[in-house]
Amino acid sequence: MRARARHRSRPDRHQAPRRQAPPLDRRSSRGPHRRGGRADLDPGQRTQHAQSHRRRSPLDGRPPSRTSHDLQRRLLIAQLLTVLQRRGVPIWTRTEVVDLIQEDGRVVGAVMQRDGRRLRVRAGEGVLIASGGFARNGDMRAKHSRDQPNDGQWTLANPGDSGELLQRAIERGAATDLMDEAWWVPALRKPDGTLAMVIQERARPGAIIVDPGGSRYFNEAGSSMEVGQHMYRRQRETGSGVPSWLIIDSRHRSRYLFAMMPPGFTPKKWLTSGAMKRAGTLAGLARDCGIDPDTLTATVERFNRFAVTGNDEDFGRGLSAHDRYMGDPTHASNPCLGPLTKPPFFAVQIFPGDVGTSGGLLCDEHSRVLDVHGDPIPGLYATGNATASVMGRAYPAGGASIGATCVFAYIAGEHAAAQKLR
Repeated sequence: MRARARHRSRPDRHQAPRRQAPPLDRRSSRGPHRRGGRADLDPGQRTQHAQSHRRRSPLDGRPPSRTSHDLQRRLLIAQLLTVLQRRGVPIWTRTEVVDLIQEDGRVVGAVMQRDGRRLRVRAGEGVLIASGGFARNGDMRAKHSRDQPNDGQWTLANPGDSGELLQRAIERGAATDLMDEAWWVPALRKPDGTLAMVIQERARPGAIIVDPGGSRYFNEAGSSMEVGQHMYRRQRETGSGVPSWLIIDSRHRSRYLFAMMPPGFTPKKWLTSGAMKRAGTLAGLARDCGIDPDTLTATVERFNRFAVTGNDEDFGRGLSAHDRYMGDPTHASNPCLGPLTKPPFFAVQIFPGDVGTSGGLLCDEHSRVLDVHGDPIPGLYATGNATASVMGRAYPAGGASIGATCVFAYIAGEHAAAQKLR
């Protein structure tokens, strides 16, 4: 099942030409008076110069900030909301969809609970389920998780991601797939008990992930979804993988953000609460974590040899464009590899967290929900995390699930509108 989206772009005829920053005079690239820097610009030019740097594409090796990601999400929602308001589409908040209305096999509306009243809302062209998955539904996850056992205790998904409407569709005969899968992302517990994603921390030089026995078992800089799958596979094969340990040295802690802690500053509560372990030696750190000291020491020594040569002979860390993007672009030879040599050393437990489930209703290329016999259920469409992902058990990049949601919602609307015209 594939979807293709075509788009055309053309330059804005009224767009002013982009102004270029002054060229860098490499003969004087040091000191406060270098050309192209800030020191020899007047105040107006400095502002423009700073803005030109803030507009840089992620392709220049600088990942966009979390603030910019948040702004992009808000802008997308604002644009969609504006379109709905412009077209006079009512938006009901604090409204629960209780059930689907089905007549002669066709879904023709939904039962809703709003302001203490139960309402039957008819939808002549069809119903589109875009209610998300079931990441917060412990019973559903325990039932469907199979060899990736999970009851939602490590999810970072929206609190309302509870899957009731998905269950109603299943009761109406809808087929499902990939119900054991999720958008995995390794997570740690902060001192207050809340979860935080572990993304670039694990890909930067001076960091490794080991199982409870003290051995590396995958490429730490790989995609977040693959990390979760590796953890569960390790657990199945050896009985030891969930949770695992992220180990870093002081050089890593002094240079990089860690769970939003600024470089070089580790609040005391992280250590006193036990959320983070710290020790002057690898053997001491291993004992604090319940890891065999000899195994962890041997693992780090082997990894350090790879880091010196810039070649991870075990798992190829730093070879792919994805890995390098997640690493430190200023680090020589390999942006993802650096030895763990500087004490004290730190460790945190990591779990196969997720930002939502990626399995659900099985749909065709028109976003129509299929029944257990493979036939479309008339009038019922679905998109997003309520469906079995069109990408299967992979996650190409951050935002991929949102992109697929928008594409298949559009396809559903086009198909429903076409049926009305017939």
